[in-house]
Amino acid sequence: MYSYSDEWKKFKPPDDVLQRCHQVLITDNDAEAAGEPFWKIKKWCLAHCHSYIWFDITDVSDASYQWDEIASYWFHDEKDAVMFTLKYKGGK
Repeated sequence: MYSYSDEWKKFKPPDDVLQRCHQVLITDNDAEAAGEPFWKIKKWCLAHCHSYIWFDITDVSDASYQWDEIASYWFHDEKDAVMFTLKYKGGK
């Protein structure tokens, strides 16, 4: 059986830092339309967006009939956030 750990949250930037960043929300439907899972999208961010700060996934399956998960990606530079949004929310 798997045991869930919150150890990764130790590395989360402080909330006041994240509040100054640009947040982009990607739903599981957006990720599916792009043909890439959330972890692969994060890998793309690390390679192409120098101002990438953090990402987090929230399970919304109990509250939403439309989505199961929503990933939040934070960027310091607005240009990176716009480029990311065009790539992953623009559709293909």
